[in-house]
Amino acid sequence: MTKSLLNNSLDVLDRLFDRETELIDVSAILYATGLAMRPDSLFPLFLDVAASLERVRRAGLTADDACESALRTMNPLRLALAAALEA
Repeated sequence: MTKSLLNNSLDVLDRLFDRETELIDVSAILYATGLAMRPDSLFPLFLDVAASLERVRRAGLTADDACESALRTMNPLRLALAAALEA
């Protein structure tokens, strides 16, 4: 199940990169995934990134700027997911 959750999380990050989904959806999915993975070591990272995405969403940025900021915010999680899936 954990591998499935990690893969699904990478997929949702890719969908945001491709602008096929909204920040609010990504934030909610990452938050729920983090809770589902508790007490995994990635749990706090999921929640931190989800909270950061909510701040980006509420910052009043243009859609392009919000997407760019979100992608920067998600990069540590993307790297951690890739490393976990390779292990």
